[in-house]
Amino acid sequence: MKEERAINQLSNSKENPKSSPINQSILKICGPSHLKGNINISGAKNSALAAMAGTLLCSGTCR
Repeated sequence: MKEERAINQLSNSKENPKSSPINQSILKICGPSHLKGNINISGAKNSALAAMAGTLLCSGTCR
């Protein structure tokens, strides 16, 4: 069985989500789900590549 879901933006439940901006640089993925989809990347792609490689090699939590 395949399940496809959109990624929802996270907000702090204590704050009014309309009054506080959501930090779009954080994407939290929980559970044993497989990821599928496309994203558009703009800006410093070369810097992002080094950061992504570093997170793959790190055994801890990366932010």
